[in-house]
Amino acid sequence: MGFYAKLKVFGEQSKLELEPLSIAIQRELQYKNIDEFRFYLGGRIEDWEPLQWLQSQKLEKLRQNDIRIILIADSRCINLLTQSQSGELAAVMEVTGASLLLASGQEMLIGDSDNALPLVLEMGGVTGFVRWAATGEQATVPGETWGTGTEETRFLITRGPHALSPISSDWKEISPAGLRHTAPGLVEINIHRELDGLAVGFGQRAWKLICEKDEVISQRLASGEKIVTISYSDRYVKSPLVLLLLFSFFHELMDYPGGLGEESKIQLITELLKRDETRNPYLLFHDWQDRQVRRELFEQIFGTLGEFRLIEKRKQEVPHARTLTIQWKDGENWTMRLDQGLGYWRLDKRVDASFPFERDSQRQLQHLLRVQANVVAQSIQFPTLWYCGQLLRGDVSENPHV
Repeated sequence: MGFYAKLKVFGEQSKLELEPLSIAIQRELQYKNIDEFRFYLGGRIEDWEPLQWLQSQKLEKLRQNDIRIILIADSRCINLLTQSQSGELAAVMEVTGASLLLASGQEMLIGDSDNALPLVLEMGGVTGFVRWAATGEQATVPGETWGTGTEETRFLITRGPHALSPISSDWKEISPAGLRHTAPGLVEINIHRELDGLAVGFGQRAWKLICEKDEVISQRLASGEKIVTISYSDRYVKSPLVLLLLFSFFHELMDYPGGLGEESKIQLITELLKRDETRNPYLLFHDWQDRQVRRELFEQIFGTLGEFRLIEKRKQEVPHARTLTIQWKDGENWTMRLDQGLGYWRLDKRVDASFPFERDSQRQLQHLLRVQANVVAQSIQFPTLWYCGQLLRGDVSENPHV
């Protein structure tokens, strides 16, 4: 059987998709009255980044247009998600109003058994349907690169004049609450609009809330013993806005008797910055493109708090969970996992969001320290969650919901 013959998983109506799916979706929406999307999720679990997928594909706009969203995942994938990945997937569901259904891997394929390919997306309505499959399972990974394809991955498309087939009644539905779970001994903090306000005061509001919810950290910070080391691991510390919030968060600890002192060591672990020639950042919430400028800026601003070390690693080497860890001289430690990180807050629309990325690090620092920016929660309806306590168990999930 020839190569192209193997691609006819939709029969004679199969065609090669020549555009990235994000563009193809917009193209099809112009010609069809679509009221339902079905996303098939799979691929390597370690590559799942649901929040990056949400942001890159602007999925929340589908909900604004009253389009029903159904996520279909292999039950084995859901079992293997880390706690942070499960939390992100729950957040995607809340923001988009999506349903999550669990199927078997075989049910997520199209074509005969010897030539089956993974379904990626189906969309339909009263005027017809569109379906896409891919030659590689990685195309189904919910992340920033979803639906872009590579030289090794091709997309197949088919169209029809009738509605999509009914969803299987055997597929189990999981709610956002069913995805979230707190490890024993940890305190769960639900955050809605409590931290909205000036970015410079973000840390003050955050630690006040944390101490109100967790008696352990409240007592430690009230004691006279200073922090020995504090470490924050987060792949996504890439924009001046996130840096501004993180600096405020750390700086506030200098005002506590048991907080940061002159001999405290501060460590930030994040993803090695990659230049993207297709982007031209100019706003406070855009990502840096210059790795060296970001490093210099971080070292200058965090160096005012104590001995600072920036550790940059490849994405796969930085844990998916956004985790803060504090240790004192007596060996006691306290840890917090931030469900959606500091990217949960966005700039108030009334703020001048310009940022001089083209300037050197010193000029960028001066601008950053002068910024009077108000931040607000991404979602008015749905909270972000922080989990904290003296012991944070491994990030590998033991999901009770499957």
